[in-house]
Amino acid sequence: MTPEGFEKGLAYMQQAIKMDPTNPMPYSGLAIAYTRIGHERASEAFPKAKAAALKAEELGGPSAEMYLALGTVELESEWDFTAAEKDLKHAVELNPSLGEAHRNYSWCLAMKREPDRAIAEMRRARQVEPLTPMFAADLAWQYWTGGDIDRAIEQAQESLDIQPNFNEALAVLGSAYLEKGMYEQAIATHKRLAATDPDWKWILPYTYARAGQEDMARKTLARLLEDRTKATGAWAGWFIAADYTALGNREEAFRWLEIAHKAHHSFFPWLRTDPFLVPLHSDPRFQDLVRSMNFP
Repeated sequence: MTPEGFEKGLAYMQQAIKMDPTNPMPYSGLAIAYTRIGHERASEAFPKAKAAALKAEELGGPSAEMYLALGTVELESEWDFTAAEKDLKHAVELNPSLGEAHRNYSWCLAMKREPDRAIAEMRRARQVEPLTPMFAADLAWQYWTGGDIDRAIEQAQESLDIQPNFNEALAVLGSAYLEKGMYEQAIATHKRLAATDPDWKWILPYTYARAGQEDMARKTLARLLEDRTKATGAWAGWFIAADYTALGNREEAFRWLEIAHKAHHSFFPWLRTDPFLVPLHSDPRFQDLVRSMNFP
């Protein structure tokens, strides 16, 4: 789940397609890879994911992997939530052993604010692929979102047992520590995250602000914003909005949320449930954003 890892994985997928251009499975794999890149790094990868999924359908008809890719694009990029739920559920039905199908269907249920069903589905992802660190980390995120902080910490640590320094696990672990008032541990964890994966460095000002170190939060954010090449993307925009929310600056928070919204940031389907943004919920501008999403 790093830029280097994605690049290497894509190269293998392209090699598989070159070796066997009539086989739909490499195209489905390529589509799933692009959905992960779209969610983790760059929203412009989602159209590539859809094109690869449709090519897989053309070559061999529907498969669980194809429905997984299409449903993920519909959920995270196109924001067609009805279609997303239908396709992700179909992926699970076609291949109950496909962990990522359970995972993304789980997030669809979380978007609908059905936390119990979402957690049950994420647990199924863990059961069928117990050595995939992402599923334990995602389960930690859902526990953190629901306020079950101890279970969030437990699952994040299990993810790190599988893969040390896994970025999503470090992100949620530090955030859970904040909720328990374990500020030193939270800052240390998110520093480790920023050192491991620089794209996650935007979480640090939020962490400092929540830990009561507002001066450090402002200095860190200002230093990050100086590098305009890294501060203009939708990925950064979502976290900068969270940073300004923690600092009590709603004007800047909403300005950056609008940037992320226009770019169809992949986190927006969870706008209503993301703990980072809870202080904004009472603001009419937040309600306008919620209405614009046409949630089910």
